[in-house]
Amino acid sequence: MPQPDKDVLRAHERLLADGRADPPGGRHVRGVVAESWRRSMAAGVSADEVNSPVELADRALHDYRAAHVLSPVFPLLYDVLGRAAEDCDTVMAVGDAQGRLLWVCGRPNILRQAEGIQFVEGATWGEGTTGTNAPGLALTIDQPVAIKAAEHFTAVLQQWSCAAAPIHDPVTQEIIGVVDVTGGAEAATVQSLAMVRSAARMAEAELGRLYVVDAAARAAGVPGPASGSVHVESLGRPDCQVTTAQGTYRLSRRHGEILTLLAW
Repeated sequence: MPQPDKDVLRAHERLLADGRADPPGGRHVRGVVAESWRRSMAAGVSADEVNSPVELADRALHDYRAAHVLSPVFPLLYDVLGRAAEDCDTVMAVGDAQGRLLWVCGRPNILRQAEGIQFVEGATWGEGTTGTNAPGLALTIDQPVAIKAAEHFTAVLQQWSCAAAPIHDPVTQEIIGVVDVTGGAEAATVQSLAMVRSAARMAEAELGRLYVVDAAARAAGVPGPASGSVHVESLGRPDCQVTTAQGTYRLSRRHGEILTLLAW
């Protein structure tokens, strides 16, 4: 892991000593980071120890994430971001709107290192519990953000860097989760931030597609699939055949045309 920026470390020490950090736009500390440090202090976050409580474990974690709205798009997130994260010796994490990590993916040796800072599935990485970190800050300010080493509020985390972006419900626009990459300095580059932002937007687009397909299937009288997927066969057929987790159904020509267009 790279050494933290000394100027930012000194600003962090000043903050802990007298509550004073560089002002927003200051030379050493970005405004969004200084504000997050102050919120972390106000929340009573420890600057010495990581506090990321594991709120979900074992069966509770399995059941919660299986039912979570992001479950159907996790394979997409892993394919477009998780594989790249592994190749770069970083980890990809997907969390819920409270910052609870539902999936953490990476190579075994990197995952073992991440365990040392409690960056594990089921742990909560909200700003109010863990202090300044990319997943927690992205959820707090509702924007993609990268946190470089020394910008973390807790000293133990200052050997790590991360970039995260919130994921929104495509219908209500409410935050439903966050996607993050965590590792060395490469995890907080402009390129990494662009990747997590793109992954979040792709997840939102896929959720929107699934919502439309599900709504069209319901309108046609087809039960919604438990798995979140609908298989549509319509080309070269006089009708439209729809396969869901509950079975196979045949729709009228008009309903088939509507469903096919919406799915496409």
